[in-house]
Amino acid sequence: MSETTEPSLEEKRRQLAALLRVRRQKDVQVASVAAATAAPSVSLEIPESFRQQRERFQGLGITLPFFRHMDGYSSPSCSMEGQPAVNFSCYNYLGLADDPRVCAAARTAIDTYGTSVSASRIASGERPFHRALERDLAALTGAEDALVFVSGFGTNETVISHLLGPGDLIVHDDLIHSSVLQGALASGARRMDFRHNDLDDLEQLLSRNRASTTSA
Repeated sequence: MSETTEPSLEEKRRQLAALLRVRRQKDVQVASVAAATAAPSVSLEIPESFRQQRERFQGLGITLPFFRHMDGYSSPSCSMEGQPAVNFSCYNYLGLADDPRVCAAARTAIDTYGTSVSASRIASGERPFHRALERDLAALTGAEDALVFVSGFGTNETVISHLLGPGDLIVHDDLIHSSVLQGALASGARRMDFRHNDLDDLEQLLSRNRASTTSA
């Protein structure tokens, strides 16, 4: 039997380069086919609901509030396009986004880890501060452990869609946040809404439907 010789590092590099060239050629061919068979561009019309909203604002003499830029920190009192304003629509609930201690810690983290971990945690994005934060949150709340998501929207959508499923009943306020609604829709569970802040309506829905579901 002949003994197999391990390719040298330079040979491995040449093989990898050849594979990449073939892959790029295939990608170009696929892109060319996709471009040739692509459907013609479609002009998007402004939704009627947006037209109506814009007309209502114009009737009140108010400039559309969407996509206006904030000049600095997102805080209750802020500056919008050079004008002082009161901010009712930010997520800086605890006032930590512009807290000097948090900003200093963020600068230190950037010096150590850069501005991005550049990957999901499951791939190569896990860093020591992820688990440290989760352990601290668990200790703060008296829980066994904690799991941090990248956003509040992602938290609701992901957790609800995984904890509930067909056979379950989700009863929610009819003005519930979209993140909860998307999680409920993705779960496959039966979904019912009750009138906003109406506990009597909620109780009636639960009384009529609880027995026919696994959990509600």
